[in-house]
Parts: sequence; C-alpha cells; structure tokens
Amino acid sequence: MNKFVKICIVVCIVLLGMIAFRHMQESASPEDIEQEQARDATILDPDLAEITTQEDAINIAVKGINLTQGESGEESWRLNASSASFDQESGKVIISRPKITYFLKEESKLYIESRLGRLDQTESLVEMWDDVQVDEADNHLTSSRAVYNGKTHIIVLPEPLNFNNPQFSGSASQADWDLNSNVITASGNVQVRIAGEK
Repeated sequence: MNKFVKICIVVCIVLLGMIAFRHMQESASPEDIEQEQARDATILDPDLAEITTQEDAINIAVKGINLTQGESGEESWRLNASSASFDQESGKVIISRPKITYFLKEESKLYIESRLGRLDQTESLVEMWDDVQVDEADNHLTSSRAVYNGKTHIIVLPEPLNFNNPQFSGSASQADWDLNSNVITASGNVQVRIAGEK
C-alpha cells in the first residue's frame, strides 16, 4: 500500500470522526432536549396531549399530584390529579383527572372532579373543565366548567348546569356554590322540578 493511499485513509477516518462528533453535539442541543421533554410530557397522559404542545416549553412533567391546603391547623381541602405538566415560564400547572375533596362542617365532604384542569397555586384557584361533577351527600351537580377558589371557598359554575337530589332536580345557566354556608345560588333560566310523593 503506497503512502498516498494511507494518507487518504487517515483523512477519511478523521473526517468521519469529525462528522460523528458534530452530529452528537447537535443532537444534544438545548432546543432538542426541551422538545424531547415536551414530547415526554404529552406521552405521560393522553388527556394532556390534547392541550400541551412543544411550544408550551414544558420543563417538568410528573405522574400524579397531591396538594393539601389547611387553615388554623386543620385540612380544609385536598387536590389529587393523575398527572400534571408544569410550565415554569407561565407558572401554570395543567392537570389530568383532577379531584378536589373539600371538608365541610360536621365531618361531611364535598367532591369536585373533571377530566382536565389548571392549577394556579399563587391564587389558590383550580379551573376544571370537561365533564365536571360535584357531589355532596345526596346532592349531585354536573356542568362543563367550574372554578374553585381556595381562598374564598366558592365554586363558580359559569356555564349551564344540572343538579339533583332526592327532593328536587333542576337546571340553570350558571351558579355559585358557597362552601362556607353550603348554599347554591343559581341564576339565568333557572328550572326546578320538585319530586312528588309516590
């Protein structure tokens, strides 16, 4: 093998090494890592994939979330969700299958759950949408959207809702459920049907 062929082989090996090294550097760029994290976040939960895109720059994605809030040394409400994605830039936490347990007086509980939600920890707000259900003892309420304020302990139901219990059932365009007094105030096209005796 002559000297020229040997030099050509060495040059080819060096060039291939440089190309491979450059490819490894490019494949590990911050943009690629961020996009991979966004893809991972949506893969964790199909529900989150509907509202999460790579442009959201998701930095953390977790499976399962538990948040407890209390007052005067006692737990007042608890939030559980099957998964969550957190965007550090906006501070929003998108949650899948959120369920709030609110502890009413006399050891009774109220439950609010939906398919998707958004948590604002700074304001203690939980926005919930898609198949919202609120249950307290025999009282059952359904709607497409609800906002729970953890500071005022009021559930705002800004869209049409249906409610029922053994005594009556009905519907309204919107309502507020004050958990301090456990009173629902409905407004807009309110209809109530009282259950008659058999």
